[in-house]
Amino acid sequence: MAGILSIGLLTTGVLSVQAEEKAHQINVSVPGLNQSSFDGTQWKTIDDKDGYLNIYEISGDNKIDGRAETALHTSPGPWVRLSHDNKGYLLENSIKKDNRIQARFSSDITTYFPITVTGDFQGN
Repeated sequence: MAGILSIGLLTTGVLSVQAEEKAHQINVSVPGLNQSSFDGTQWKTIDDKDGYLNIYEISGDNKIDGRAETALHTSPGPWVRLSHDNKGYLLENSIKKDNRIQARFSSDITTYFPITVTGDFQGN
C-alpha cells in the first residue's frame, strides 16, 4: 500500500486512496445444460476496472464460461472460457463504482451434471 501511495504522489502530486474490497471466496455449483450460477457479490469501488478471477478447481476436468456482471444482471462483460485449475482470469467489464458486482458461471449445453467451481473473485 505504501508503494502505491508513493507512486501516486510522485506521478500526480495528488494523494488519491481508493479502498478495494478483498477477494470474495467462491464455492459454487453450476447446473449442467447451459445453465448459470453465481456465488455472492461485492461492492465495485473503482469505475471500469476489470475483475480478477482466480480458479482453484473446476470439478471433473470440465470447462465452463465466466463473466463479470452487476448483481442486477446488467452490464455484463464478455464470457471468458475457464479451462484450467490454479489459473487466474481477467473478467473485463465497464461496471461503475457503487454497484454490486459478481462473477457468473455457465456450463456447456453438453454438460449434464453440476460442476463445482472454487476460487476467489476480486471485482476491482
